[in-house]
Amino acid sequence: MRARAVWFLPVVMLCGSLFPAGVSPDRIAPETPDSPAVPATDWLARAQQQIAEREYQASENGSGVQAPNRAHDLRTYFEKTGIRVHDRTAGGSPELLRLSLAGVGRGAKLAAATPGEDVIVHENRVEIRRPGLVEWYVNSPAGLEQGFTLAERSPGAGPLVMELSLSGVRPSLRGDGEIELQTGAQRKLRYGALQVADAAGRAVPARLEITAAQRVRIVVEDANAAYPLAIDPLLTEAPDTQLESNQATAFFGSSVAEAGDVNGDGYSDVIVGASHYDNGQLDEGAAFVFLGSASGIADGNPLTAAAQLESNQMSAFFGSSVAGAGDVNGDGYADVIVGAYRYDAGETDEGAAFVFLGGPSGVASGNPATAAARLESNQAFAQLGWSVAGAGDVNGDGYADVIVGAYTYDAGETDEGAAFVFLGSASGVANGNPATTAARLESNQEFAQLGYGVAGAGDVNGDGYADVIVGAPQYDAGETDEGAAFVFLGSASGIASGNPSTAAAQLESDQASANLGYSVSGAGDVNGDGYADVIVGADAYDAGDTDEGAVFVFLGSASGVADGDPSTAATQLESNQTSAFFGSSVAGAGDVNGDGYADVIVGTFSYDFGQADEGAAFVFLGSASGIADGNPATAAAQLESNQAGASFGVSVAGAGDVNGDGYADVIVGATGYDAGQTDEGAAFVYLGGAPGIVDGNRDTAAAHLESDRTTHAWVEASRERAT
Repeated sequence: MRARAVWFLPVVMLCGSLFPAGVSPDRIAPETPDSPAVPATDWLARAQQQIAEREYQASENGSGVQAPNRAHDLRTYFEKTGIRVHDRTAGGSPELLRLSLAGVGRGAKLAAATPGEDVIVHENRVEIRRPGLVEWYVNSPAGLEQGFTLAERSPGAGPLVMELSLSGVRPSLRGDGEIELQTGAQRKLRYGALQVADAAGRAVPARLEITAAQRVRIVVEDANAAYPLAIDPLLTEAPDTQLESNQATAFFGSSVAEAGDVNGDGYSDVIVGASHYDNGQLDEGAAFVFLGSASGIADGNPLTAAAQLESNQMSAFFGSSVAGAGDVNGDGYADVIVGAYRYDAGETDEGAAFVFLGGPSGVASGNPATAAARLESNQAFAQLGWSVAGAGDVNGDGYADVIVGAYTYDAGETDEGAAFVFLGSASGVANGNPATTAARLESNQEFAQLGYGVAGAGDVNGDGYADVIVGAPQYDAGETDEGAAFVFLGSASGIASGNPSTAAAQLESDQASANLGYSVSGAGDVNGDGYADVIVGADAYDAGDTDEGAVFVFLGSASGVADGDPSTAATQLESNQTSAFFGSSVAGAGDVNGDGYADVIVGTFSYDFGQADEGAAFVFLGSASGIADGNPATAAAQLESNQAGASFGVSVAGAGDVNGDGYADVIVGATGYDAGQTDEGAAFVYLGGAPGIVDGNRDTAAAHLESDRTTHAWVEASRERAT
């Protein structure tokens, strides 16, 4: 079975009523799932919401009272002694966890919990009524909340203790105060995120402890608390992997990418940038390579990374962009490229990008002095390396090539921006600059910021040569700052230097200040016609809501991608939420469900789904007819952080197949995520499978990579630079 991860965040209420006087209900489970409000006039959206809510209602089947949770790929059975949590979609629905209340009291004097007298169901709420105690659960897209209602203070001295009995899992305490539960079915769960308030609404200190192999305690320091108490965590699915930096304000996850197979072991690897990471120099930045394996990518941090790459220069912001470079020297190992847009290589803030080679032992830890290639702009404030990407093989010589953006480069016009293609060879990519580039692509328009986003487009016209796509989010094509993206074709001689007039396709938004081209990517072949397609984000596009953002898929064909706009796009995806900035990141996801069609992933770092600016990422599936127009309600998977201000989705990418199971996986960055450190940032890997990527959150990721540093300011600064 493929590895999965689940977060289990309990909600414990010790009170005489569900919402006692003076206790804020902000973190207490509602009677119905916490779904975004839907305008009364939008009957279709309302109908979809009502249908979605009914999915989470409990009912009785042949095995007892149960409630399915599609968002977290779980099914919970409720019994008088506690709950059984099962995998909802795996064959045979294997049991993952049994959890029951074992005792309540203080110190070592715990009164054993007695079985419940009855199990009561009301829609998505289930109560297990014990003598003097009501244990309750609320099942919703947010997860499964667990609560206890206890009217009076337990006698004795010391903190309040509620001991829980577990079976089927191996618990371990994480640095962020939560407990990770490794199941026998190779899925991870999390138990934690405790918030406790007393009857006056005051926060009460609480913690989780592991007291034995199968025992967990909720310890509440209630000496000064006014009863009743509300103790509030949540049961949700977790990432398959969580990667972190363990350093405050490192902006870990500012960029994420598939690295390819850097060590030739048959598993895809990933690279994560932390643009403000300090390792000797303030804000020098770093990038970390984490290796795939038969079990995927393990949870990690800089100490467990297979490689740490850094700039050795203060304020270089190395790792602001990262990408797999392909195999630039033809040795059979994938290579990587890292941008440092404020790097000084003779000119102030000229920026640079560095290529590091893979090998039998992977990519070695290094810095500019050990890089196989250094690419620079030779122009002050050009900010080369703001974007980097593998370009594919644009000239068909068998070596992978790279493309680098410098969005404030002057090539005749102030801040017009440029993108440069550098070719691979038997000796790899040579050190270079605009004078030695194989192709210079520019906008010929002042302040257009071409090169803000760059990507390999795949082969959009089926001629055997890889093509590229370049974004210019401030380009005017009839509307002020509407933005545009340009496709340039490969050939036997590679990609020719050019500008919008020579591009094979010009894609635009036809809406002022939409920022189309803020993000660009190859989409893969979403409709299986043999031609690669492209995806373009316009994060400030209005499609009914101000700055909701939108994403457009344009299809390849025998003649390539045609000039286009929203009216001609094959697909329009949007957020349906004001100021969500949907499309701030986009990527091809690969084939996450193994149906033969490429899928895509879209990030929206300011999306609210229970928490302000928690961010989200959505997976949309390809098919014989391509990707259907859609929004969060129609996404095949919604991934979120469950943490306010996390900026989850600020970066997204396909991760390749990190566990070799034949399904493509994805990776998502969250630069403002707190995992033990304030705003440290994190990256999360989610595994594909027959059902695709399952809805999830930070707790359902296969890997969770963190940095422990500040983020939201970096996101805002990047938006300011774009405008």
